[in-house]
Amino acid sequence: KRGNMSVIFMMLRMLRLLRIVRLFRLVRIVRPLYELAQGVLEALQGMFWVLVFLVMTLYMAATVCTRLIGHGGVLEGIEESNEALRDIVSMFQTVEDSMFTLFGTMSSWSLLKFVPLFDKMPVLKPMFVVFYVYSAWALLAVMTGVVSENMIAIREQMVKEDEAREEMRKSMITKTLVELFQESDTDHSGTVSKLEFETMLGSSDLVRKIERNTRLKKKDLQDLFDWIDHDGSGTITIDEFMQGFRWVNEPLRAKLLVKLQDRLQQHLVSLEENVAECVERRIEEVHRVVAVPLQKVHAIAEQMQTLDDNFSNVRRRMRGGEMAPTMAEIREVEQRLTDKLAAILERLQEIERRARAAEGGLGEHSDSE
Repeated sequence: KRGNMSVIFMMLRMLRLLRIVRLFRLVRIVRPLYELAQGVLEALQGMFWVLVFLVMTLYMAATVCTRLIGHGGVLEGIEESNEALRDIVSMFQTVEDSMFTLFGTMSSWSLLKFVPLFDKMPVLKPMFVVFYVYSAWALLAVMTGVVSENMIAIREQMVKEDEAREEMRKSMITKTLVELFQESDTDHSGTVSKLEFETMLGSSDLVRKIERNTRLKKKDLQDLFDWIDHDGSGTITIDEFMQGFRWVNEPLRAKLLVKLQDRLQQHLVSLEENVAECVERRIEEVHRVVAVPLQKVHAIAEQMQTLDDNFSNVRRRMRGGEMAPTMAEIREVEQRLTDKLAAILERLQEIERRARAAEGGLGEHSDSE
């Protein structure tokens, strides 16, 4: 009875140890552990054939070592006092012992313990070196490579699965947002106003669903309308909404920065073209406004030149005494000059007013653009 009870108690202790199996739940919870476990399981098939080839190699080498060292007559004349050499020979008495000894050599056991054997049979030294290089370096490296390759393949597969799940999530949330946008567009105009957008966000179920499937909070969604409404019209289209939503919800990556740089470059080029076109158009308008007054100014300048020539002739004649004008003629000439100068002054003031008006219109147009 006592023996039966001890067996029962031992079985109960073993059952208690089974609680350790619960730790395997951590493998699925902790993602790195799950990736490692899955990679090891996938590598078992490749490792199996490597192990089979390793056992075959150990068996062939152990058979040779047992024949030469354990049962061979080459070591018959061993002195009784050479205990170290006799211990080495005892390691190769059977094929199983030889396989275990060679496996220990593969497992980083030192070859120094075989020095007495190498002193007695130097030919075995290169044989053991070749076996160690082949088994410890080549086969173990192949086994490590198989596991590493499977780990890399599993990692790539898991990344692809994550990307597929992410795309499915994006597709689902996109479809949901399109449907909600269409429901919010009560007037079926293809656009949503600020009031309709706020009404859409008034649904708590919708907000929770968006927050659960995206990286946006309710405050971000409320600000999203103002971010998308670039022209300040108070309405946005479905395309503008979805594009802005993708930009805000997409994580910051190098691809996003390149897209942002391309978008800014396009806007800068468009802005440069618009500014250049506006400046050219305003310059042409100013030219058209100033062209006629400039022609008149040139005509006035020619008349002034003619008057200057006439005055020079009159002055020259008066000095030569050829002709002495009367007081009435002088007053008449003075009156005509005064009238012409007044007309010229009035023209110049009119040109100045038009030029100022043209400059004011150009400034207002530039501010509005």
